[in-house]
Amino acid sequence: MAICVEISPDHGNVLYATTELDGASSCSAYVLVSSSEYDSLLTHKSLTPLDVSAAVGFGFTVVFGLGYLSTYGVALAKRLIKLI
Repeated sequence: MAICVEISPDHGNVLYATTELDGASSCSAYVLVSSSEYDSLLTHKSLTPLDVSAAVGFGFTVVFGLGYLSTYGVALAKRLIKLI
């Protein structure tokens, strides 16, 4: 559970909790999260080189595959027109 904390300069720069959060946008100072929440935040934003190469390979396959299929259809239509 995230907690909104502020630094109190009047009491020797001590952190104190102000409120429990429903969303981070309601906090005007710092947001304190547990280590498990921090790990889950980082896990969802990390990409491995294998993920990146799979996405790039899929993109090239789709673009060139659709390009080949569309030109194959055009070539087939040209052959049919020559036969008539």
